Formats: sequence, structure tokens, C-alpha cells
Amino acid sequence: MKKIVLTCIYTFEILIANSLRQDLNYLQYNDIAYIRAHLDQYKSQCENRNGNSCQIIGSYYKRIYQINGYKDKEIEEASLMWFIKGCNLKSGSSCYLASLGYSNISKLPTHLPKDEKKAFELHKKGCDYGHSASCNYAGYYYEKLSDKENDQNIKNEYQRKAKLFHKKANDLNNKKITNK
Repeated sequence: MKKIVLTCIYTFEILIANSLRQDLNYLQYNDIAYIRAHLDQYKSQCENRNGNSCQIIGSYYKRIYQINGYKDKEIEEASLMWFIKGCNLKSGSSCYLASLGYSNISKLPTHLPKDEKKAFELHKKGCDYGHSASCNYAGYYYEKLSDKENDQNIKNEYQRKAKLFHKKANDLNNKKITNK
């Protein structure tokens, strides 16, 4: 009986923890304290292929980096590493958050090298995994490529792809609205 109760409590904690935030761009103090207390649990879940748990850890480290005044390069790199792990586990929002580390979208101080091509690939992955903002940014990147292109056929193809990504973002947003 005791094992059943402990299993239920553990399962309940996992459910609560995984629903802390849909997009963990900003963590409140209580969230940080909770995650810090359960960090080993999240790491274990991430290693067991739970992309959302990887995202929670990445967001935790990102918030610690912000609290430290954007000074600790290792913490920022740890955040990015966890976001990439989550992305590789098909967490679209993890792909989006990882892409921010490489792109010029975020104007926050960073130690990470900018790589717009890497950010673009992460946005396309995030879109494939159902993250609407990633779809919009992928469309935006195709628009930028189109603006720079001289060959009209390639320019048209980039514009077509941009429209497809923006449409997918719109469809994903509409799906969220109708599912509420």
C-alpha cells in the first residue's frame, strides 16, 4: 500500500512539474526553487527521452544566467545544451528556445556565437514538431532569403516556402484556439 501511495505522489509531482509552463521563457522565483529541488528528477526524465523535462532544465539554467547578470558563459551554454537535447527529443518549444541562442532575434546579452543558419534549421525543426512561433520564424528566414536572391525562380521558391511556413503557423494557432 505504501508503494502505491508513493508511486501516486511521484506521478502527481511529475504531472505538476511538467505543466509548470507551456513555454518556459521566464521562470518565477517559486518555479526556480521547485525545479532546483527536483533537478535530478528532471534530468532523469530528460535522459529517459522526455523533451519537456529537458526544456524545463534549459529554462532553469537560462533564468539563472539572467539572474547572474548575463555573465556566466558556462551556465548559458548549459541552458542551450538542455534546449538542444529537448529539441532532439521532438519538443518544438525546446527547438525554438535553442534557436534564440543562435539568432539575432533576442537582444539579450550572450556569449554564444551567432549562427543564423543554425537558428533557421532549429526553427524548421520546431515547426515540424508543432511549435507555431518556430513556423513563423522559418517563414521569416525564407522571406529574408528571397529578398537577397537575384534568380527569380529561386526567389519564387523561397516565397512559396515562406507562405507555407506562415500558413502552418496560422493553422497551429487556430488549432490551439479550437482545442480550448
